[in-house]
Amino acid sequence: MFKKIPLKYRQTITFDNGKEFYQHEVFSKALKIQCCFATPYASWERGLNEHTNGLSRQYLPKKTEFIGIENDEILVIQKALNNRPRKVLNYRTPNEVMRGIEKPLGVALHG
Repeated sequence: MFKKIPLKYRQTITFDNGKEFYQHEVFSKALKIQCCFATPYASWERGLNEHTNGLSRQYLPKKTEFIGIENDEILVIQKALNNRPRKVLNYRTPNEVMRGIEKPLGVALHG
């Protein structure tokens, strides 16, 4: 999935310090991306990740058993999150940003 992302958008990635990232060097080399590791218990170093986790909780509450979730359900959630406007993206969606779509800035009306 990461290979589909244009190189200009995948310069670095920050991981937790979990054992699931033990092959980070293989990942880094294959994708030509720099891997970084967050300081333990420093959630502010992974702001986008933490924010996205919060948005994901609207669909998958804490303690959800992921083993029973079908791939189709994950794709529905992925589509919803990627088409949700974000303040940090000037109220564009992640999909709009990836496609280079610009939205005009709002115009203040005077009464």
